Formats: sequence, structure tokens, C-alpha cells
Amino acid sequence: MHFDKNTSKPSLLKALEYYQAHDSTLDKNAPVAFLEAKEREALNTTDGKFRVSLYKVLLFIKTAHAIKSGAINLLHSAKYRSLDDYLIPKADWEAHREQYLERANLTEFADCKATLNALESKLEESYQRVNQRFKAGENQYLSLRTDGTAHVKTPKQETVESPSLGAFFPERKYISMFEMLATVNQATDFLSEFEHWQSKHQRAKPTPKVLFAGIIGYGCDIGHRKLAQISSQINENELVA
Repeated sequence: MHFDKNTSKPSLLKALEYYQAHDSTLDKNAPVAFLEAKEREALNTTDGKFRVSLYKVLLFIKTAHAIKSGAINLLHSAKYRSLDDYLIPKADWEAHREQYLERANLTEFADCKATLNALESKLEESYQRVNQRFKAGENQYLSLRTDGTAHVKTPKQETVESPSLGAFFPERKYISMFEMLATVNQATDFLSEFEHWQSKHQRAKPTPKVLFAGIIGYGCDIGHRKLAQISSQINENELVA
């Protein structure tokens, strides 16, 4: 396993690197800064012997929790990399910022400070409006408890009769995800919005079935190799590309 040295917790990363460098053959010189005081005390027996097995268990537990929480990041992983690795590279963002904003229809938010100031002003106006309506007794759904905390009462919704949707669905109890995505795409053409993350990339756009397979693979956490094996007419190289 290869860890991201720039974004991982230093004390735990040091212990992992020591573990890898010594091929899991550890002794009392193994780093313990990542452990709590009580855990460090438990590593040594009454006669001063270092409990290697306990150290490994604590290291594995801490590592598992750190990977899940993001305190330790992997370089080669689809799920546990650094958050920045999932974003547009900083150099590309600085070089093509205007194009990215335009493609995302976010040009009106290009000035961050102006956007935040405008949102702050709207939020303040909303607070003032809510407070004034409450003081005037116009908000029947908001009240204050005896301890001063607010209580919001959700209004009861009237029952609305509507026709059954059964006629709009197929008689089969189950339908494939591929069929579902194809039906949605036929109605919305959402696949046309998929673009390569590199604005200057000239590679031909994958076929719909490959895009559907990629969506299903990410959604169901199925690797591209296994997905190609269990799918017909899907090439593994197409999924990787």
C-alpha cells in the first residue's frame, strides 16, 4: 500500500512506514506517537517486554479508522485518496478557471467575495423577516420553550387522493439497471452532458452502453475488471479509458 505523504497524519504515517520498511518485524523501537498514553503503557509487560502482537493490532485498528475518516490517504485508490485528488488539479484550475466556470454555468459566482457578501445580505434579511413575524405573533408554527430554546411545529398535511402509478410501470417485478438508465436517458438525454474532465481531450466519446456500465460500476462499487467479466459486449479497456 502506498500512502499520500502530503495529506496523511504524520505520526501514524511514520509508524506505517516503519512497519513496511522492517517487513512487519517489529521491536521496541517502533514509533508509538500515534497511540494514546494508556495504549503506550499497555505495550510493555511488567518485566519490560515489548508486546509486538498488541502493537500490530493497535496499528491496524488505528489505520483502518484513519483511512475511513480521511486522516490517512492512499495514492492508488478510488475511494480513499485525498479530497484534493478528486478535484480539478490546481494548475489546470488556475490556467482554465474561466472556461470551467462557463461550462458549469457558474460565471455569475466568479467573484467569491461578492457572492458571499450577497448571500450574507440575503440571509440577514431572512433572519430579520422571520424574527419580525415571530414578534408580531404571525408565525403560529414557532414557539419558545421555558428554557428559551425554539420549537418548530410542522403543519399537518391534508391527505391528497391521487391515481395509482401501477399502470405506468411494467408488470415485471424487477427491471435491470441498464434498462432503467436507458429509459431515463431516452427521456432526458442526460448522457449528452458527460464530458471528459480534460477540456482539451480529443478522445472519441464512449458509446452509451459503456457509459451506462461505468455509472453502474461506480454506483454498485464494482471494479472495471469484474464489470467487464459479468457483462456482455463490454470491453475492459473501454471501461478503463
